[in-house]
Amino acid sequence: MNAIRNRIALIGAGNDRGEGAFSYMAVLLLIAAIVAVLFTANIGNDIKKGMTCAVNKVLADAKVAKASDECKNA
Repeated sequence: MNAIRNRIALIGAGNDRGEGAFSYMAVLLLIAAIVAVLFTANIGNDIKKGMTCAVNKVLADAKVAKASDECKNA
């Protein structure tokens, strides 16, 4: 049993170096590509309108505010 514990301790001891710079750069490039697509596709206005309508519907249901007319079709 001690041999197994020693083997497990050797496998996990000091071998964890973490992620390298390449992995972090790849994630940053992926995020930059997604942001670029969102800006060029002009999806931001649709997302903004959808989120605004959702918040207005919640507030209207809570009788805090009136739902706007442009959100009634959404």
